[in-house]
Amino acid sequence: MRKYLDMENATLEVQFKNIKDYSILLDNNSNEIILQNFKRVIFHIDEKYIKELYDILKEKFENENILAMIYSNITKIPKYDVIDNIIFVNTNESNIIKSDNIFNLISLKDDNVKKVADIIKDDSNIMINPIIDVNNISKFFETFNELTELIDGKRINLNGYIIPSFLMREHPCNAYLCDGCHCKKEISCLPKYITINSDFEVYPHDLFYNKLRIGNINNKKITDVLEKYYSSDSYNEFIKYSKKVFIKYLSHYPYQYMPIVEYIRMEIENDK
Repeated sequence: MRKYLDMENATLEVQFKNIKDYSILLDNNSNEIILQNFKRVIFHIDEKYIKELYDILKEKFENENILAMIYSNITKIPKYDVIDNIIFVNTNESNIIKSDNIFNLISLKDDNVKKVADIIKDDSNIMINPIIDVNNISKFFETFNELTELIDGKRINLNGYIIPSFLMREHPCNAYLCDGCHCKKEISCLPKYITINSDFEVYPHDLFYNKLRIGNINNKKITDVLEKYYSSDSYNEFIKYSKKVFIKYLSHYPYQYMPIVEYIRMEIENDK
């Protein structure tokens, strides 16, 4: 079985709507998630089920080298002690919460830069969700650079898969173009971000296209589903689009960071 290296910092995101489905997934796959070496697992849930989900995650992942993140529209701070490797992410932008174990997810757009900067400078835990139009990529970086100038050197936590462009040029494995069989680092060659939707369907990143579908995990082990993925047409399609983006855009890409997944999405949409 191929698994992720520590350096790949792999993420699994699960988008179920109820506790029952989470219980099924974790009863079948908590050990496999650890075995596959995911470093971060994201769970989306309604606020009324947060404590129930937290208790399941604490049972499954306490003392494991994995960060569990619960995304929810949070209106109040939890009144119970939270273990170190579980954090909450508040998706309600109109209700910024200051708490050590709560991050606030805020979209960065060209019309709210000062507001985002003020919240960061107020020492709230912030995670930036960049809104990127790759057809107007220069506008995003103008907005991003404006934000960095306003926050006086404070750290920015970016949500999503945005990689330094120089790193992809020097190490194409970051753009999924390295043969793991001959790579000196022996990387997994799997997408570093895996998403499971509410129907238990598995996709690379949030690229919800049938041609890229990895499989269905209902009553299956994620390790088995990912292992079969290597020899599938959908894996070859994912690599094909990654290579296309690398050749078409990266050689003359002028910016420090590249949202490679958004470029893959654009190429898929253009092929429809």
